[in-house]
Amino acid sequence: MRSGIVSQFAGGRRWVLAGVAGIAATLAAGLWLYLGRPSTPPVATAPVSEPTQDVREAVQDLTSVEDAAPDSSAAGAALSDLAAEAARELGLDPTVWESDPNPLLGLETEWQVELPPELAQDSGLDEPAPTAGPGPLPAEALAGTTGPTGDEPVVGAAGESAPPAGGEQVALAEIPVQAELNREERIAALLEDAQTALAELRLTLPKGESAYDYYRQVLDLEPGNARAEAGIDGLVERYVALARGAADRGQLDAARRYLDRADRIRSGSGAVLSARQALAAREEKARQEAAEQERLAALAREEEARRRRPQPVVPLRDRLPDGSPGPDMVIIPPGDYTLGPAYGGEGADTDEAPRQEVVFATPFALGRYEVSVAEYLRFVKATRAHPPAWLRKGSPKTYEELGKALTDKRHPIVGISWDDAVAYTRWLSEQTGESYRLPTEAEWEYAASATLTSRYWWGDSPSRQYANYGKEDCCEGLAEGEDTWVYTAPVDAFPPNPFGLYNMAGNVWEWTCSSYDYRYRGQESRCADPAGGDGLRALRGGSWYSHPRLLRSANRYGASSGYRNFTLGFRLARDVKLSDSATVSR
Repeated sequence: MRSGIVSQFAGGRRWVLAGVAGIAATLAAGLWLYLGRPSTPPVATAPVSEPTQDVREAVQDLTSVEDAAPDSSAAGAALSDLAAEAARELGLDPTVWESDPNPLLGLETEWQVELPPELAQDSGLDEPAPTAGPGPLPAEALAGTTGPTGDEPVVGAAGESAPPAGGEQVALAEIPVQAELNREERIAALLEDAQTALAELRLTLPKGESAYDYYRQVLDLEPGNARAEAGIDGLVERYVALARGAADRGQLDAARRYLDRADRIRSGSGAVLSARQALAAREEKARQEAAEQERLAALAREEEARRRRPQPVVPLRDRLPDGSPGPDMVIIPPGDYTLGPAYGGEGADTDEAPRQEVVFATPFALGRYEVSVAEYLRFVKATRAHPPAWLRKGSPKTYEELGKALTDKRHPIVGISWDDAVAYTRWLSEQTGESYRLPTEAEWEYAASATLTSRYWWGDSPSRQYANYGKEDCCEGLAEGEDTWVYTAPVDAFPPNPFGLYNMAGNVWEWTCSSYDYRYRGQESRCADPAGGDGLRALRGGSWYSHPRLLRSANRYGASSGYRNFTLGFRLARDVKLSDSATVSR
């Protein structure tokens, strides 16, 4: 019998076994669905024209054996065994392969399988064999059918389902009814899975477990299913809504991606087309706004660059009674200014708010440099009063750390209280007949910033090219880069700001004449009454000891009017008369 089977496959054995395996696999899967296996899913099968990988590889192996020994009975036996084994694995009756001289024809007559024309032609079967109608199903095909009561499957002693009681056979005509019921159950389960995926926001991902995939499976089982079509339309609406929300937030790229997903779900959707048109209009508007913003930013940069350029300096210097020159002053032009940081809350302190608009209707003069050791000691010698802290008995040892910087005549005076500084301005006013004083907080910030809105007059980042300040981890002096001084630096050590003022950031804290308050309430634009008691007075500018953020033009600090330490100095201000400012234009 085996040699007969081998002869049946001679010349066409490659496609025969492939076709047999594909047909058998498809038939087994269909029977499984028809008979409604309750708990085991149907076996995945390949189409007739594409046998499974296992069968394909087995045929290739056997073909190579037979090619080597075409008349070998061993090859014929192996081929027959392979056919029988394939039948068993697919749940078919292996006796088909031993009882029928043509297995393909046997399948066609036994199972009512209609072969594709090309397969029938290649196998030598010009016409399907005539049949007398559906025949009885073998016992293996009835596994999983219900028993007499219709409740449970009848299971034989070996664990296999038995035919119905009474020897009744299930006709093939009854199978489509059961298949339809199973299909409806499958559709209902898929629709329920889709609802779960929607609730978990699995719209189109992960692949195979998304609401979209479940709806597509329903439509594969029942094209035009209303719930699945509505569900897919709902997915499109969701992505369109997500796109609109992203566009409202200015996230135009994200909006475009959402619409692309919606288009892949339902190509040509009117809702997607409308949303794309609205998005295009938004993008055009955003482009125009960006171009306008860039234009304004360019103008602002140009204006900022103009302001950073050194402005014409109008010097002012009085004479002392002995004919020697008084302090070197610069006339600051009138203008408008907003106190407080223009860069928002980042790096700013709460006492720098609220921002205050101030107007300087007339010019005023400010010292080009901080008051130096030489200038202040001349006052101490003349008045025999108000010595700096380091010349007083019992002064802290900390002053000794400054070494020569403490007494170098070109360095700023330190160890000066607010009371000491006010006494110096009074003495100088008496000597010159002019109105010397400390600057108000508003005047100091206006002059320090040179009307610029950056953190420092040179920009938004601290730089030792322009200032002397301490370590960033606070608090200690540091010599680094162009800042070669651990303690105080000479009063003219760094470049001046656009108003021609030196060391408006760093070196020493500078007293102002204003009272210090935790909020701007108007006191920043006037001088405190020296007879008003030992209240807090405002300090500005930071020092050689300070963290760089304290050097910001808007930064404020307050201390008692009698307080002294090795970081505190001051700068002079002077009222300007009409004759002084004849060359100054508003």
